[in-house]
Amino acid sequence: MFGLVMLLLASLQATAVPIWNEDIEFRHDGEVRSSVGDVHDDIVELSTRRADRSNTVELGVRYPTRPFLLNPPDANGRLRTLPNGTVTLSNATAAGEAGDYFDGTDRSFVTRTVAYEADYSEYRSAPRYLIDNGGLIEQHEGADLARSDPMLVDGTRINLVLVHGSLSRSGVRDASVMTRAGSPSADATAVSNESSPVGITVPTAAGQSYWESALGDELASAGGYVTSIRVTAGEPYNTLRLELRPNVTYRLRTAQVSVGGDRADGAPEYLTRGETTGTTAVGEHREVEYVVRDRFSNPVADVDVEAAVVDGPGELVAANDTSDDDGTVRYRYVSDRAGTATVRATFGSAPGALETAEQSIAVHSGSESTDGCRFPRWTAADPTVRLTNAQEGCAWSGVESVDGVSLSDPNLTSLTGANEEFDPKRQYFRLGFTVESGDTAYYVAVTRTTDLASDVVDLDGLTRSYGGSWSNTNVQVYRRVGDQAFELRGEGALSSSALEEWYQRTRSVDLLDQAAYGSGNPGVDELRSFTSGRTVTIRFLEFHGATTVTAA
Repeated sequence: MFGLVMLLLASLQATAVPIWNEDIEFRHDGEVRSSVGDVHDDIVELSTRRADRSNTVELGVRYPTRPFLLNPPDANGRLRTLPNGTVTLSNATAAGEAGDYFDGTDRSFVTRTVAYEADYSEYRSAPRYLIDNGGLIEQHEGADLARSDPMLVDGTRINLVLVHGSLSRSGVRDASVMTRAGSPSADATAVSNESSPVGITVPTAAGQSYWESALGDELASAGGYVTSIRVTAGEPYNTLRLELRPNVTYRLRTAQVSVGGDRADGAPEYLTRGETTGTTAVGEHREVEYVVRDRFSNPVADVDVEAAVVDGPGELVAANDTSDDDGTVRYRYVSDRAGTATVRATFGSAPGALETAEQSIAVHSGSESTDGCRFPRWTAADPTVRLTNAQEGCAWSGVESVDGVSLSDPNLTSLTGANEEFDPKRQYFRLGFTVESGDTAYYVAVTRTTDLASDVVDLDGLTRSYGGSWSNTNVQVYRRVGDQAFELRGEGALSSSALEEWYQRTRSVDLLDQAAYGSGNPGVDELRSFTSGRTVTIRFLEFHGATTVTAA
């Protein structure tokens, strides 16, 4: 009997125990795939927003105790960052001050690949997991499989996700992995090259077949922009070289994320103009913005910037001359005479071209009308007027057959409420006007009114948050039904795409065109029917910001 028991135990040891242990190892591999995937997802998320994330990876396997049976030593796993590798962007040129930095010469950055592998006793074909250039890769003997969508090139978008830090964990215990946003990318930089291919060179632990498969849809032969994919073998990395079609504008995002170490905050590298451009009127305050950026073209906070009018009329008053979380500094410009002013901003002890940015401001005087408004006369021959902050109560008569009221060349302002306090996160635009003919009057509120009981001038304000998010986009059309009574005839929300094109000055937005509204606005059809073929008077009752208005 004893011999039979020993024979049975020997059989279990030789056949069953390896099978049991392989099953444990296989299930652990699935858990690790998920955990490393969570770390990958954190890196991708923190490449676009400033935050910290923590995840746990169970590194290895402890085999259960089995009476009278023997187990191999615990299976250790290892999670680590591979050595530094160099990312290079070639032949990429940007416009404006960004062109001082992206000037077509090579721009190089440092990154690392995160790798996990386990030393299993039985599951010998277990893959290695890689977080490589923003992608999650399952690496088998002779085959690399994509476990996430590739990020490096997506249409005309170039996404360089750089990993900073040193991580080395091994054993069987749980390992805590801290991921921190070092330099998240909130905005893209437009880069191009008219004659030469834009080149991207990155270190990679993957091979040629992986990248050809991952970027197959991006190839020029498939309707994309990648003309060449070439991987050169090397140690500790292979080198991937991509070439992209010339004479195409690409949207470049470069972000740095720290894994397993301290956050590497970006140092200030160069200065650009902010989102405020255009003209102003004599005596009117106008906001002037500059943005401090790091070597990845992302905003840098807490940098002192100096600005002054170096040519032309006017002066600056600092609103905040230390960059905020969006890297932005703001000033108020005002002039007591017409002309063109040059405003120059710098940072650092010895500013050069990278640390300097300039913008011009055209100041017009306008002409006095009988109601005290400083605007050019609005006539049928020239149905266009430039409106600037807080110049209200202005009327124009004799405007003939209006089929559209188009707004173009805008300046939004960060002044809010009666105290005119700056809000560094949002910009506003308010517009309220009546259209009158005979005893009939309509009132248009951009955006929605909060009270029409007496004065038709209480507006919430069209709002744009930093990065291009729009709110308070409703436009309301009222018709006067009594001395101080108005009836809502229709309302609708302007579409974010129409507003962003207006803001970026690529297209005007017509308040009487249904195409400007996401779901239409029945009030504008009624108003356009009223104005078409009539001579009307347009009176602006509230205005905050600046824009050119065309009624034709």
